[in-house]
Amino acid sequence: MKNIDGKNIDDIDKSEASTKNALVSEVVDKVHQYLEYPTKKFERIPGFHFVRDWVVRFRDYRVTSRAAEISYYLMLALFPFIIILISLFGVISKSTLVHQDILISIEGLIPDAVYAILDSIISEITSSQNVTILSFGTIGLIWASSKGFSVILRGLNHIYRTGKPMSGILLRLLGLVFALLLVISILLTMLLITFGDLLFAQLAFWSGMEFFSGTLLQAGRYLASFLFLILIFSLIYHLVSGRKCKYRWSLPPAVFAAVFWIGVSLAFSWYLNNFNRYTTLYGSIGGIMILMLWLYVCSIMILTGGIIHEIIIERKMKKTNC
Repeated sequence: MKNIDGKNIDDIDKSEASTKNALVSEVVDKVHQYLEYPTKKFERIPGFHFVRDWVVRFRDYRVTSRAAEISYYLMLALFPFIIILISLFGVISKSTLVHQDILISIEGLIPDAVYAILDSIISEITSSQNVTILSFGTIGLIWASSKGFSVILRGLNHIYRTGKPMSGILLRLLGLVFALLLVISILLTMLLITFGDLLFAQLAFWSGMEFFSGTLLQAGRYLASFLFLILIFSLIYHLVSGRKCKYRWSLPPAVFAAVFWIGVSLAFSWYLNNFNRYTTLYGSIGGIMILMLWLYVCSIMILTGGIIHEIIIERKMKKTNC
């Protein structure tokens, strides 16, 4: 069919269609280039690929869901773990204020609200503990408390993707080992703080700086707590990774997890001290909710450190064989 000018209508339609398609393609290309431009610009930023890999793995590994599971089992493992600490420290120390010694050793690791909850729990246990039962039931208590640690190891094992997943029995045994290591570390921290107090007091007396002795003691306790966290996290990351890699590769994620652990604890303390309405809204159960929320956030930090360690290992393995 032809129009008045003698041109084929079908050819005109095809020409118009091709023109429209060309315009659409041009617009799509421009939009695509516009969307690609910021990405290329961001790729020139140092650490962009590292952060991108971390975000993708954080989503793929369902870190928040696994952190919720970990916080639940840590809550269940908390009470037998405290009983173990009290019974073992009661054998080592003849102090009548065992619960205060324990709380002082972990003072820099937990928020004030959680500190108050643990103070109440430990005071109740120490006032009603049965030494005979503890003597025969210590192994059972350690086995019960190891469940919380085995769940952490299972989450990290999924992150490292070392091949065949660990069996439940192996995870429980490793959780038992880490529970014992944590007990020993806390006991050593208590001894360090005890002798550190005496050392700081003597140094302050010799130097005539008794006025600053309290500040130095507090700073020393926070430093001991920080180093304690780095030691525990670095050992966990290094051993659970399942690869024969250098130990120092586990230090950056351990420092990250330790810094954020203490930072989260301080943030919780600040928030609860300034906006303390949870007891009004939730009553006595509010403290338990705060403890669960704190454990949940700290579990996210532990798993995030595992992701960082995995990325570091993969990047190092591309440069050298480990």
